[in-house]
Amino acid sequence: MDFVKESDIPFLTEMFDENFGERYMPREEALFHINDENEFFYAARREDGRVTGIVLFGVESAETLHEQTKIPLEELHRMAHGKKLLKCRSMCIASDCQGQGIGGKLFADALADLKSRGEFGAITSLLWAYDGKVPARSVHVKNGFRFLYEVPRPWYHMKDYYCVFCKGRCKCDGEQYVLELDEE
Repeated sequence: MDFVKESDIPFLTEMFDENFGERYMPREEALFHINDENEFFYAARREDGRVTGIVLFGVESAETLHEQTKIPLEELHRMAHGKKLLKCRSMCIASDCQGQGIGGKLFADALADLKSRGEFGAITSLLWAYDGKVPARSVHVKNGFRFLYEVPRPWYHMKDYYCVFCKGRCKCDGEQYVLELDEE
């Protein structure tokens, strides 16, 4: 595991387009996540150095997470234990590498790195639910995340995003999860 680099963007674009649909994460947005010190953009790689999977976490304020997740502000503050809050922004594995344990290992290694920093209290994660499936559910549950509630159409507002499953604007639902890093 290491971090995503600017030179990885063509692989990311290909991987995102194939797994999620066109314009899921434009180049400018990927560059922002790569270069921002409050973003943690982890990568798993093939022997030749190409990206096989990514997981992206970013620092968020309690107020922003409240707006995005509808988790009560008081609950977010309690879960933070006086530390920063993180949001898992994205997780994706190249289609030819799925089912090989790469995503689970990458996710667990990234969480271990974040926990070792000692500066984060909780992580929220909105998981993609489509056609009765929630691909990232098992990796989140195995790593201690707990389910909060379903979220109807959380990506519908992204007008330029073409969902690979909806064949247009995304009408997929989501599931909200949370992991408290400093549970008492």
